[in-house]
Amino acid sequence: MIEGGSSKWVHDQFRQYRDFGWQEGNGAFTIGISQADETIRYIQKQKEHHWKTSFQDEFLKIVKKHGIEYDERYIWD
Repeated sequence: MIEGGSSKWVHDQFRQYRDFGWQEGNGAFTIGISQADETIRYIQKQKEHHWKTSFQDEFLKIVKKHGIEYDERYIWD
């Protein structure tokens, strides 16, 4: 549902990305409303944050924290 809806939105709004599509095995994370302000601050400072911690390191930390199984051979392809 999320994949189809978001793909349609990208295709409708950004014609230059008509080849956009989700890769197999994608993932999505949600937050609770009580975390919204903190999440907004994080996004606003994300560029500076990733100077210190790479996206890959942070993603793996989140995945491991929540016990999500993954195969690192495929996670970055």
